[in-house]
Amino acid sequence: MSTVQVQGRSGRKITQVAPTGGLTAGDLYAFRTGTDGWCGVVELGAAVGENAVIAIGQHCEVTKNTGTGESFAVGAKVYHDASTDAATASATGNDLAGACTIAAGTADTKVWLMLGPSV
Repeated sequence: MSTVQVQGRSGRKITQVAPTGGLTAGDLYAFRTGTDGWCGVVELGAAVGENAVIAIGQHCEVTKNTGTGESFAVGAKVYHDASTDAATASATGNDLAGACTIAAGTADTKVWLMLGPSV
C-alpha cells in the first residue's frame, strides 16, 4: 500500500471500498451517480475489498496521459480518463475532474489541478 501527498486542508476525504483491481495512490478516481458526481485522487491506495482514502475538493498533482501530446493551460478543464486513471484534456467519454492550476506542457508527465464536482 502506498500514499500520495495532497496539498490542502484535511477533512475533504471519502473512504471507498476498492473495486476489482484495487486503487493506487495518486490515481484519479470518479464517484458517479448518473451524470453527477465527484472526481478525487486516491490518497491511500488499497487492494480489492479494502478501504481506500479518496481526497476531493483539493489542490493536487496527478499523472497525465503520456504519449498523447496533451498540454494544459491554467484554467483548462482536466478530465479523468477511466481507461488509464490519469488526467486527460479530452472530454469525450471522460469525467470532469477539475481545472488546471499550473500550466503543463506536452513533455510534462504530471498536472496540478483543483478537484471539483463533475456536474
